[in-house]
Amino acid sequence: MLDLSFASSPLALMGAKASIKLRFDTLDHTCFLSLLASNLAEIKSLATTEEDLDALAGKLTSAIQGAY
Repeated sequence: MLDLSFASSPLALMGAKASIKLRFDTLDHTCFLSLLASNLAEIKSLATTEEDLDALAGKLTSAIQGAY
């Protein structure tokens, strides 16, 4: 089950970009994996330096947070 309370809020109805978030206690694993795959699709996995690895870790963290 998705938490869609924001989608009907005045802010969303005025044209703000709504994002669908999954609540931990109602996590739909299929939907979560789909959102995660979509978020990860644009991340390049080539990390040759420590700075690249740090940037990659940040992008992976953001992708997980964005899906969750």
